[in-house]
Amino acid sequence: MTVIQHLGRLFVRRFLYPAISFLGASMAASVCVSLVFFTVALWGGEEPISFAGLFSMLIIAIMLGVYIAAFAALPALLLIWGMRLAKIRRGWTDALAGALTGAAIMHFIAHGVSAVTQPPSLITGLFAVAGLIGGAVYWNFTGRPRPPYAFLHD
Repeated sequence: MTVIQHLGRLFVRRFLYPAISFLGASMAASVCVSLVFFTVALWGGEEPISFAGLFSMLIIAIMLGVYIAAFAALPALLLIWGMRLAKIRRGWTDALAGALTGAAIMHFIAHGVSAVTQPPSLITGLFAVAGLIGGAVYWNFTGRPRPPYAFLHD
């Protein structure tokens, strides 16, 4: 194997797979949040659902997924690297990292600078559950690695 091929495999394994998995997890979390919001909107509305409403839900879920990925990238990256350095078992810890990331980001977005003194709200819990689902999706998309990590022994 040449050096270029080795660097290519390393790039794919260390950057591309986790990045695609993170985008998939962000989309899964955005679909969870969008389903809750649109269920509440449909429950309180008098109009029947239409194709345009379903299409707009899809567009909003995709845009929310992009925002979730942008806001959660650095905190999730730091949490996951910390877990790998501490050699903590993966799986539930990935889901927990997603829940902590989702809750913290939404709490700071909702309350701004005073977030440290404010108690968590219902919307913070919603984003924590969406982050939990996103973390579980991330773990499944990355192939459910188990210690010792597979990429260290290839």
